[in-house]
Amino acid sequence: GEEMASVPVGSWSLEEIAGDIGNFSYVAVAVDSSTGDVFIAYYVSGDGDLWLARTVSQDGNCGPGNTWSCQQIHTAGDVGRYCSIAVRSNPGGQAEFIIPYYDATNERLMYFRGQAYDYYVTGTIAVLDSGFTDSDRTGMYTAVQYDSSGNPWIAYQNETYDESVGTHRMIAQWVGDGSGNCGESVDFNDWNCYDLYNNGYSQSFSSTSMTLDDLSRPVVAYYDDHLNYPVLARYLGAGGNCGAGSAWRCFSIAPKPGDTDTGRYAVPLAVGNSVSAFYQNLSTGMLERASYVYPASGNCGWSGVTLAWEWQCDTISFMDGTLANRSLSVAKDASGYPIVAYQFGDDPGPAMLGVARPVESPFVEEAGNCGPSNSWYCRTIDGGSNRTEAETVSLVVDNAG
Repeated sequence: GEEMASVPVGSWSLEEIAGDIGNFSYVAVAVDSSTGDVFIAYYVSGDGDLWLARTVSQDGNCGPGNTWSCQQIHTAGDVGRYCSIAVRSNPGGQAEFIIPYYDATNERLMYFRGQAYDYYVTGTIAVLDSGFTDSDRTGMYTAVQYDSSGNPWIAYQNETYDESVGTHRMIAQWVGDGSGNCGESVDFNDWNCYDLYNNGYSQSFSSTSMTLDDLSRPVVAYYDDHLNYPVLARYLGAGGNCGAGSAWRCFSIAPKPGDTDTGRYAVPLAVGNSVSAFYQNLSTGMLERASYVYPASGNCGWSGVTLAWEWQCDTISFMDGTLANRSLSVAKDASGYPIVAYQFGDDPGPAMLGVARPVESPFVEEAGNCGPSNSWYCRTIDGGSNRTEAETVSLVVDNAG
């Protein structure tokens, strides 16, 4: 495989927050922008339970020096797969958070809405969506964000096997006044759930990720394993080509000529009016970035409407993911430049955690060693032993950027 620079001493620190959470677990991280407190939702596969870990100033029970508090959120049945998390400060000054997740026992989407105080958490568990029919599986591959009004948006996947057969990319939008079409118990019909698009086929692998653009509108990226490339959807409110009322604009990012399978673990990035997606190219085993460049000419994302290559796809770094799925996550630093955390390594063999950042970011002092014309700096964060790291990757930027 390709060598990457090792981590300079003091640049990153590694902490063990919780013990063995098992194979095939899920981890998602978010930060309270007001306080800098970190929240981690995670699924413990051995027990089939959903947990929350968060930083605390005292009376913790996990992490180095008990500086974290770890607690079970939901334990009834097999719950917590495909979890994600978003955090915000509410008008009362408390950290408010939401964790959507999959209830594998009942094959439905659930969520926990909570508030975090100094030493305890309160909240409610509710069912959000049980699917179109009784045979559906709904709630996999969740992603969530709060918009600037404090309203949560959740993206997730539904698999239907009856009259609406196919894999539905779903959106749940909070309305909060009982005028929606989904949500049960205390939040009855407080959500509006709708199909963003349906490819008409079942999926063997998928992924979902969400971010917000500079106008606080959601941008979602999916991997479609029937098309074998990513789909990016951007909320406009009106004038789009997909979603309820054509309120979304969906882009199919078809691969470059010669590539056959791209877009796994696709993660969107929105800066200003530009959008892009980072993903694993299974054809080449590389980490790639696709940027929307139309009306300029790109090299991927062919559009049958404009009859043009609307996207520019560039290789960032080595993943060696031609056989194995390699996870990744993306965040923006304080200057709006991307940070990409990703799994890489020879396959077969142990995998490692790497980070890639463009050298034009003021937070990067090193010379470039990856990406187009070495315009990125890539380095190893964790790995090099005989064990595999970074099976699940989730990245967030704190208040310092």
